[in-house]
Amino acid sequence: MQELHCHRCKNVYYTAARQPRMPCPYCGFARNERERRDGKRMASLRNCDLSRGEVKVQVKTTDMSDTGMGIRTKGHLPFDADEDVSVMMPEIEQAKRARVVWTRKLYGVSRAGLMFF
Repeated sequence: MQELHCHRCKNVYYTAARQPRMPCPYCGFARNERERRDGKRMASLRNCDLSRGEVKVQVKTTDMSDTGMGIRTKGHLPFDADEDVSVMMPEIEQAKRARVVWTRKLYGVSRAGLMFF
């Protein structure tokens, strides 16, 4: 068993693979992937709602920065990359507009990265 440390969220996870290429099961960060979001990220576990048209999904944030945020939800996320969504959190009065940059499904959990307009 090999112990791996996520470079983004700093969690520890284990694998039996000789050449580990799997993404972090906590935040979805792939070890061979470069950081695409500028600025400092702050870990965050807040509830928020994503909506597009009449489709509304409740998700949890994984991290936030000035330019975007990471999210996760159990099951299927009905949004694909390059779609625009509205983000509503209890802390903000007005919905923010964001673009879905990437999506992944891993072990029944959907993750996505959003970039604010």
